[in-house]
Amino acid sequence: MFKQAIKERCEVAFLYKNEPRTVQPYRLVHHHGCWYLAAVSNGQLRAYRVSRIANPKPYSEQEAFEFDKAILKQLENEESIWFSQQKQEVVLSVHSDVAMHFEQRQLLPEQQVIKRLDDGSLLVSSKISHATQILPLVRYWIPHLKIVNPQSLQQQLEKELQGYLE
Repeated sequence: MFKQAIKERCEVAFLYKNEPRTVQPYRLVHHHGCWYLAAVSNGQLRAYRVSRIANPKPYSEQEAFEFDKAILKQLENEESIWFSQQKQEVVLSVHSDVAMHFEQRQLLPEQQVIKRLDDGSLLVSSKISHATQILPLVRYWIPHLKIVNPQSLQQQLEKELQGYLE
């Protein structure tokens, strides 16, 4: 149904988290084993997990919409389902024991190696739209990764870990 709505540029109505939504569908996106509907709602590009969509119906009370070129470009350039025009840079230190993994492949969103330090560790940057994009990855690599900047993100991580330990 979503493929047809995308092809025909027809709005779709459905329930999502028990809230009625009417959206302009752009694309189906497969991300980490799950399917998402990339769609515009109230002028904002959002991702809706397909398995959480209930009662989808074509919304034919309006004419077909035109794809926004800026949205199409954003979808082309995005590597995840976290759609945002404003991305935050996160700088992390990577311990020398695991540095080669981060040099060999991109493990973080929009990862860039900033500097290789004398002890073999790395400083890397990542660009994120939401903390959920990076915090699970940092938790996975503990104790080899630490968020250097913004410090508030490292503090959030530590608070969540402390809550878990309690």
